[in-house]
Parts: sequence; structure tokens; C-alpha cells
Amino acid sequence: KLAAERGTFPNFKGSVYDTGREEDHLRNATRTTIAPTGTISILAGASSGIEPYFSIAFIRKNILGGVDLPEVNPLFLEIAEKEAFYSDELIREIAVSGKIPAEAEVPEKYKNLFKTAMDIDYSWHVRHQAVFQKYTDNAVSKTINLSKDATIDDVKNAYISAWEAGCKGITIYRDTSRTKQVLNVGDGSQEDNLKPIKRPKTLSGHTTSIRTALGNLFVTVNTADGRPFELFAQIGKAGSDVVAFTESIARLISLALRCGVSVDEIVTQLEGIGGARSVGFGPNRIMSVPDAIGQALRKLASAESNNIIQNHSENREICPECGTCALIRAEGCLKCEACGYSEF
Repeated sequence: KLAAERGTFPNFKGSVYDTGREEDHLRNATRTTIAPTGTISILAGASSGIEPYFSIAFIRKNILGGVDLPEVNPLFLEIAEKEAFYSDELIREIAVSGKIPAEAEVPEKYKNLFKTAMDIDYSWHVRHQAVFQKYTDNAVSKTINLSKDATIDDVKNAYISAWEAGCKGITIYRDTSRTKQVLNVGDGSQEDNLKPIKRPKTLSGHTTSIRTALGNLFVTVNTADGRPFELFAQIGKAGSDVVAFTESIARLISLALRCGVSVDEIVTQLEGIGGARSVGFGPNRIMSVPDAIGQALRKLASAESNNIIQNHSENREICPECGTCALIRAEGCLKCEACGYSEF
């Protein structure tokens, strides 16, 4: 009716819809789609779209810093209790890997029924999507979840297979390929999977100077992709306990940043720590070296995120003596504002 009133869409002629029959004329090239339903599925307590279950039990990660939510498939729990194979031990085993263990005393038909996304070969994911695509005008929202053991060839073949099958789009996600992901399952190993991101060879950053009761503190925050990546802190001359404690704090902060800990969480732990003496009054009060580092990290991170650095915006190099990014060129030679090193 719309086509008769307003005409067909611009590329109708020669398209798959151009059958020569007037009743097949279309105003809109696409009328149906399978949209993303990730958030809706959480609210409804259902699986996500045409996806197989990501896992029978998993941790839903709140990437905004909230509480992580453990979830167990309600249908599996219902069947397990009804068929009398439920046990707390079984649920704990499933929570480790996200799937039913091969050796678990669960009827085979239910092991096959509750296959998870990463148990299914990518080729069947593609075939599954292709069937829905055949009867859908627009794209189909579906993610091919690959295990962390998937190879580059697996990813390449999945894309090629999807193109050959006529899929209009495809999404692939390889487990643990990002430092933060919304859904997580364990792998049963005792090894801690939290590892710091490898440091790039070159980073840029900014340095600020803060007066403390123990002397001037120089704090440098280097960033990667617009986010704080590492922190250097220098106070006084090398060899003192204060310098050692300050350096240890900076190293631990850098490790935390590289492991994905948010700046806010780090700052919360540092700001407000009091020492024997303080400097300044009101909002400018510095209670201790940790408090000063926390304030500096917050200010530098905030300035970096807004791309507004009012002070110390000149390019600086890392000092070979103290490792702080406070090396500037002054009066024809390189000089470190943190430790006093100079290169003539």
C-alpha cells in the first residue's frame, strides 16, 4: 500500500524484490530485523535473542564499578531438582567452568540440551544465524562466542563462512580477548588470571609538583588510550626510607592501573591518609605523601580525561637517575625537576 502511494524504495529495480508483479512492490527495503536483546534478556530473565546460553552459571560483571552478579540458569535448576540430580557440589563445579562437567552424574540428554555457546563449533553458530537471516530483511544480532583457545584461522573462517552463507553481518568475540568483559566464567585453574597489561614502549604524560611536610613531591601520570596507565612519584634524595616508601606506592598504583583498577578506587584508598604533619589549609591541605599522591592522581586523571592540562604541559622525558617523567630542557641542558639530575 505504501509503495502504491509513495513509490518503491530507490534501489527496488533489479533487487530481489523486483519480481515484475505489482503486488510485490515495496516502499521499504527492510521491514524485519532481529535486534540486540542483551539488556532486555537480563530484565526478562531469559536467554539473549537467538543465542545459545553463554554458560549455565556465570558472573555478570558490572563494568561501571558496581557489584558483580552471580547467575545460574533457572531452567537448569528446575530440571535438576525435578530429575533429582541437583546438588550444591554440582552447582559449584558448573560455576567454575560455566558448563556441565563431562564426568557429572547428569543424564546425557540434559548434557546435550544445555550446551553452551563455546561448546558449539563456530560453523554451527554461522549456520544457525544463516537460517534466521534467510527470513529477515535486515541484519541479525548474534554473537559467535569463541573460547580463549580459538585461533586466528578460526576467526577468519567464521567471517568467510558467514559471508558465504549470506549473513548481512556477524559479531565474533573470543573469550578473555579484552581485559574487561560483561560475562565471565572460570576455567577451573588455580592460577590467577588477572595479569597487568604489557607496557607500550612509548607513553606520554604530565607531571605536577606538590608541597608536602617532607618536601616537594613530583607526581607523573602517563596515559595510554586516554586512560591513566602508570604513575611515578619522587620526593627527596635517593637512599632514604621516605623515597623508598614513595616509590613503592607508585609501583603498586601502576600495577593496579595496568590490571584495570579504576582511578576512583585507588584515589579513595589514598586521599585522607594522615601523617604526623600536614601542609596547607582547607581544600589545599596535604595530610601526607599518600594523600598528596591521591590528590595528584585525581587531578591529573581528570585533566587528561577533559584534555585540559593547564600546568606542566610541556613534553618531558624520563629521568635516567630517578625514573620520573620530569626531565626538561633548560638553559641548554637537560635537568630533572624531581631529583636535580642534569645532563650537560
